[in-house]
Amino acid sequence: MAVKQQIYQWHRRLSLIIALPVLLWAISGLMHPFMTAVKPKIKHGPTPPNVIDTGEVKVPLAVVLQQLHLDSVQQVNIVRMHQQPFYQVEPGSHYVSATTGQEMPDGAAEYARSLAQTFLGDRNCNISRVTRITAFTDQYRDINRLLPVYKVDFDRSDGISLYVDDAGSRLALATDHFRIGFQRFFTLVHTWEWLLILGKGRLVVEAILAGLTFITALLGLYLFFCTKPPKARSNQRLKYRALHRITSIITVLFTLMFSFSGAFHALAKFKGDHRRDFFVAPYFAAGDVQLNLPRLLHVLDPNTAINSLSLVSLQGENYWRINQTWFNNTADLEACCRKPGEVVPVNAQPKVTYVRMSDYQVLPDGDARYARYLAHTFSGLPDRDIQATDPVTAFGGEYEFIDKRLPVVKVSYGGAAPVRYYVETSTGVLSVAVSDKDLVEGYSFALLHKHHFWDGLGKTVRDASTITGALLNVLAVVIGLILYRYTIKKKNKSLRHY
Repeated sequence: MAVKQQIYQWHRRLSLIIALPVLLWAISGLMHPFMTAVKPKIKHGPTPPNVIDTGEVKVPLAVVLQQLHLDSVQQVNIVRMHQQPFYQVEPGSHYVSATTGQEMPDGAAEYARSLAQTFLGDRNCNISRVTRITAFTDQYRDINRLLPVYKVDFDRSDGISLYVDDAGSRLALATDHFRIGFQRFFTLVHTWEWLLILGKGRLVVEAILAGLTFITALLGLYLFFCTKPPKARSNQRLKYRALHRITSIITVLFTLMFSFSGAFHALAKFKGDHRRDFFVAPYFAAGDVQLNLPRLLHVLDPNTAINSLSLVSLQGENYWRINQTWFNNTADLEACCRKPGEVVPVNAQPKVTYVRMSDYQVLPDGDARYARYLAHTFSGLPDRDIQATDPVTAFGGEYEFIDKRLPVVKVSYGGAAPVRYYVETSTGVLSVAVSDKDLVEGYSFALLHKHHFWDGLGKTVRDASTITGALLNVLAVVIGLILYRYTIKKKNKSLRHY
């Protein structure tokens, strides 16, 4: 048998194997941009940060810790709930009024309710249920990163639910009936989670089928350039063969991009995601945790408002890590502090200050120092290999939206194996570590699978590109199946004549 005929036979056999998988991937991929465009209806724009009115803090922290009978604590913060400040104390998720000293029963859930109503932008909408989530589920998946969270269900026709991280005072996820339904469809049809019974064998199946798709496309490309186009005339089979050639040559670049990046992505998942194993959560002796607000305010910039506090241990010293909002003028600062629920002026900027607890001295470049300490703790790499420490306040490049946490600090290591550690200094956790090897796969998936090379022209152009590629793949497969049907009919007819 001639080489071209053998390649044609292999192309047809492989096409039959990958036809259904490609249809499933393409149809579900076609719908994905619509899911990201149609989101649950919640408040648009940034949510104003928590602003602590220090004048309302009447009860000393030492009294609160004594009242809770705690010998040690992991974390202390001050948050605003029901128009008054509350001490947020871990472990135990205690919420104690800083004005009256009374502990709020089930305070974490109550604070989650308050946050959810703020994020929703509708405090009049009834809440039907609040549930603490301590493990990822089919609705709240591991891609959301944050645990534990509270799921707050609202009594609304769209079935909206907000997942709230009360410890970080942030929204983790918003879902509704549409998003839940689409997510189930996508995980079944695109990521094939019905094969989870195979464990990592699912990734093997996906990688093999994506690899076969890539090979099939290459064989088709060879046949296009090394064979003559058929003269269709009145023969339906030849007409569909000619149409399949034209459609496939237009589609082939998309097919090669999708299949290569998909196979690479599946293989990259074999190493697993262990970022949740890297965190720093020391205990602090209750007697050592001192909060003197007048002394604290004395060393802070007077044009800032305090948003949150956290405890940090660095080089054997205890520090208050203070998140602040810095204002260009006193009028904006006063307006913000008088009305904690109002939108913060656009000229407000975040600022982080580290104040040593023993003498209330400010640690110069505190956030960068703590970030380097965290990166060293997680990596074991020496500080001399650190090339740069940079704050990251937006997703982009190698730090993607799927990494979830913001703001973070990027600690870049050089040496024989360059790597970047993105650490969240407010919680002491590793967001993600990216090596040059990871970067290759990440860019492969972002550029070839999700078409982020169009980012300069906007999301609409990028979505149009992925939709076009998915549609063309569906069309090429459908026409190929029709052609195969005519080929089988011709073969059966020849056998009957024989």
